Amino acid sequence: MIYLIITIFGAFLIIAGIYAMTFGFDTPPNFLFFFLGLCAAVLGFVLLIIFAPHISFSSKSKPISLRKREDSYSQPKRVSLSKRDDFSSKPKKRSKKGIIVISLLILIIGVGVLGLNFNDNVQADVLSGEHKILVLSADPSEPRPGMGAVDMAFVFTLKDGDITNITSIYPHKMAHPTEAAPLEVQKQGVSKMLLHDSLWYNDTDRGARYAQEIVEYNTGIKTDIVVIFSVESIDAIVASVGPLHVNGIGYVNGSTLNFLREEQDDYNYTRGQAVKSLMSAISNSTSQDKTKYLTLIQTVSDQYKKGNIAVYPSSAFPQLITLAESKGFGILI
Repeated sequence: MIYLIITIFGAFLIIAGIYAMTFGFDTPPNFLFFFLGLCAAVLGFVLLIIFAPHISFSSKSKPISLRKREDSYSQPKRVSLSKRDDFSSKPKKRSKKGIIVISLLILIIGVGVLGLNFNDNVQADVLSGEHKILVLSADPSEPRPGMGAVDMAFVFTLKDGDITNITSIYPHKMAHPTEAAPLEVQKQGVSKMLLHDSLWYNDTDRGARYAQEIVEYNTGIKTDIVVIFSVESIDAIVASVGPLHVNGIGYVNGSTLNFLREEQDDYNYTRGQAVKSLMSAISNSTSQDKTKYLTLIQTVSDQYKKGNIAVYPSSAFPQLITLAESKGFGILI
């Protein structure tokens, strides 16, 4: 029994180790999880190899009557050396078969775990075909565990890597069809999860899925990828390409959030128009200066690593960077 328990534990270590190793292929890669997963998988295989051969699946022998037992005591049978060798060799054959069966089972389960993990992150190539990207602006000024309140959203439509359309999405009163609002929001009389609160929880992937579902339910637009920018990331981006001039308004100084609010208050811009004017200014600045453009790409990568920019699924981020390098930064902001 102890051999079976240790073998099962070894199998668990292999599966858990393989799963942990998959985090090493995320963007950015988690080398600690990859190393720990590798160690766990190796230890699991060692335990499997050492203890699995000792597992016996043979059925218990039938009880022998006292009469037969006495006869066997009175007339012991002699067993030749060759027969003993044959008898001792049988369990080894069964053990080898057991190891093969267990190894195959673990291999199948491990491949299944890898498949499920990669299925969550695999994304079609954004450089080919038509894709829709949901871009969210997260405002941290409203305290919550997640990245911030969604105060503006856009859907970028791509055709073979080129932006063919940008749709402004105003979060006001857009609600999820089934998901309940956070308890703190429910106390304010709101029952369903709003797009404004979709990033409430400290689980960005979960929030991104909520945002996709809310936008699809309210607009009919189904998106493939979600890109989330925090105000901090926008400030860093603007600073990296500054001084930044917005046509008809002037230079961006200080907080970009305050600048956008001034555009709305003083120039009667809608929130969508204000954000688009900033995006256009960034694109114009970087298209005329390759040094600024390369600095911008590095800034985006740094902000992504810091968690100020989020992409769901994470596997899409390298594709977006590649697309930005070939088509222009407008794809990212």
